[in-house]
Amino acid sequence: MKLIIYGFKRPNRNTYYFINQALERSAKQLGYETYWLDNDHQLDDVFFNNSIILTEGWETDKLPIAKNSIYIIHHFGNKIHGRYQHNQKYIDNNNKVFDLRFLCESFEDHNQVWDVKFKDLEKIDNCTYLQFNSGYNFIYQPWATDLLPHEIDENSVYIPKQNDVYYLGTITEGWHNDNIPSWKLDNKTRIDRFIKACNENKIGFTVNNPIENSLTADQYKELYQKSYLSPDIRHQHHIDVGYIPCRVFKNISYGNLGMTNSKVVFDFFEQEIAYHEDPYELFYVANKMKNDFDQLKRMLNFVKSNHTYVSRIKALMKVVL
Repeated sequence: MKLIIYGFKRPNRNTYYFINQALERSAKQLGYETYWLDNDHQLDDVFFNNSIILTEGWETDKLPIAKNSIYIIHHFGNKIHGRYQHNQKYIDNNNKVFDLRFLCESFEDHNQVWDVKFKDLEKIDNCTYLQFNSGYNFIYQPWATDLLPHEIDENSVYIPKQNDVYYLGTITEGWHNDNIPSWKLDNKTRIDRFIKACNENKIGFTVNNPIENSLTADQYKELYQKSYLSPDIRHQHHIDVGYIPCRVFKNISYGNLGMTNSKVVFDFFEQEIAYHEDPYELFYVANKMKNDFDQLKRMLNFVKSNHTYVSRIKALMKVVL
C-alpha cells in the first residue's frame, strides 16, 4: 500500500508543515511509496484507494472517501461541534480509521475530550499506545524530531553558542476558547520570567514569530544550534494535560540541552533534562547543565534511537497493517 501524507504542503506558519515534511522524508527513508498532497491536488479519487492516508482532522475538506484504505487522522474529534461530524464519513464507508491523539492520558479542548490510563491500553513501543473502540480505534503518540537518525550527530553538542537565546515560536497572552480559560493559554507571563533571568545575565532574547516571518527547517536548526539556551516554556493548559511538544525533541537532536517547565516532559526524558516550574529558575538550572557534554550526548542518542519520525512511522505501521 502506498502512503499518502495529506495537508499543509505549502510552506507557512503552521507546525504541521514541518511535521508532514519530516514524515515524508522519514517514510521515503523507510522505503514506502510516499506522496505528500493537500487540498490543491487534481488527482482522481481512485488514486486514494488501497492507501494508508495520514492527515489532520481540520485539513480534510477535499480528502476523498477512498476504498480499502486506512485513515490515520490527527484531531479526528469526538465532540459534536468539532470535526467529528465531518470526519465520521470515513468510518461510515467501511474504511479502517484510527484517531491519532497526543500522548496525554487526559485531554480536552473545543474539538475533543478523553480520559484514559496508558497501563490499561496495548503498548506498541516505548511511547505509542493503542485503544480499541467501536467503529474506529485510538492511537496515542507524541511528536518527534524532524531529523532523520543519520542526521543526528554527537559533534553538534560542541557547536559554539552566542550570547543570545533564540525563541522561535508564538508568544501569546491567551485567546478565546470555549473550554479553556484564556489565562491557561498564556505563555507570555512565563516567558517574561525567563527573559528577566536573561537580562540579569546580559544574555539577549530574540523572538521570531512564525506568523510574521516563516523560516525553513534548516533555518530553525541553525538558529537553535547557536542559541545560548533553547527553552521550551509551556502555558498552564499544556502543563495540566501533560502535552509533550516537538520543540524539546528537536532541540535535543540538534545538540542542545533539553529544557522544560513541565514535570511531565521532565519525567518523559527520564529526568535527564533541565527542569523547573518557574522559567526564571529554569534559566539558572540550565545554565549549570549546558556544558555537560556527556549528558548532552546521552540525551541526543536517546532521541536518535527512540524519537524520530522513522520510529513513529514504524510504530504506526505496526498498528494499522
